Amino acid sequence: MLRVTNCIRLKSRNFTKIVNSNTRYLATQAAVKNVSEEKEEKNVAESKSQSFVRNIFLGQLETSQIFPYPDVLNEEQYDTLKLFIDPVERFFEKVNDPMKNDENASIDEKTSQAMWELGAFCLQVPQKYGGMELTNTQYSRCVEICGYHDLGISIILGAHQSIGFKGILLYGTPEQKEKYLPRVCNGEYAAFCLTEPSCGSDAGSVRSRAIKSADGSHYILNGNKIWISNGGLAEIMTVFAQVPMKDPKTGETKDKVTAFIVERSFGGVTSGPPEKKMGIKCSNTAEVYFENVKIPAENVIKGEGQGFSVAMNVLNSGRFGMASALSGTMRYCIKKAVEHATQRVQFGRTIDYYGSIQEKLGRMAMLHYVTESLAYLIAGNMDSGSQDYYLEAAVSKVKLFKNIKFNNLFILLFQNNRFSVLHRNPHGWFVTKLFKYLVEWDI
Repeated sequence: MLRVTNCIRLKSRNFTKIVNSNTRYLATQAAVKNVSEEKEEKNVAESKSQSFVRNIFLGQLETSQIFPYPDVLNEEQYDTLKLFIDPVERFFEKVNDPMKNDENASIDEKTSQAMWELGAFCLQVPQKYGGMELTNTQYSRCVEICGYHDLGISIILGAHQSIGFKGILLYGTPEQKEKYLPRVCNGEYAAFCLTEPSCGSDAGSVRSRAIKSADGSHYILNGNKIWISNGGLAEIMTVFAQVPMKDPKTGETKDKVTAFIVERSFGGVTSGPPEKKMGIKCSNTAEVYFENVKIPAENVIKGEGQGFSVAMNVLNSGRFGMASALSGTMRYCIKKAVEHATQRVQFGRTIDYYGSIQEKLGRMAMLHYVTESLAYLIAGNMDSGSQDYYLEAAVSKVKLFKNIKFNNLFILLFQNNRFSVLHRNPHGWFVTKLFKYLVEWDI
């Protein structure tokens, strides 16, 4: 990838000049010849977004956003990342046992405690609150390592920090951050409670309701959420509910989604049993019930009626981590596939000699390269200060859905090993586990 990046850097200046000189031909609007070139350039500049995908939709190809490939870490940040990577690698090699996690459908106390001590649960929290304060690019590298070794662990970490307390990190008041961020760095799990039985992708239609008290000091929350990652473990939750609000212009009362910080210790918060999932078993997924939960008014995130924007921005800002984690998983799959292809002998030759196997390995490498590049491109742009990264993040998620092709290629390489039971064939356990993990990841 570095060689390709260097080539792009050398050629990007000339390529940019060629493309930008022809950008106007991509637009559907008619050219107005009597407008001065200076005015035209000004109008184009004003209409340009920081999003490469959005600009393409508008008929503009702004290559400076992708060429050269983002390289946003300075020397100090590189050194910090190197210091953190080695302990993370050692944790997965010597402490974590993915087979045991999968069998028990949970992680044991020793593994959990080691992760907290490592700082894995607070990678992007500012240091003044007890976190690691990593950049998005540094975070991506750490998540990639997690995905390489155990995708289930990645889900636990992601549910906690990519979305669980992300609303507090992005929109919390100084008082909210001071109160809750140190806690989510020191042993208290967080969860993101949005999905309901009648509300999946349609986040604006949640039915949980929070009624404000007459004196305005608190809200009473009732409702339930489903498929909540860390739902049975979380002490601190970002919960979305409808709040009746009066329109100052019309005087009508309408429900608007509002985000709350809810503690299990408030009372009235209970969880159902862990869901029995096909894959990624060690991550806790459960229903969460709220019955007459009293929430202090100061626990509203961003303001009444702002819950939908909070939810969307939290999800958008966390999507690049999904691509990073899966990139690590794909890299491990390629490693195992190459090991298998270079050791298995058929017709007197190792099977990597045959074209059909070479094609599968080549396509797997290509799909991994695309996924990895997308993850770090988005992270790099976010670190550079871009605010228009949501479409790129959505593209990366759609790309993940398409990785079923990678899954199929991986499975086909192992043939009958994929059907072998655990105790007879460790290869069979690994292949079966990855198949279930990658299929579930499409959701």
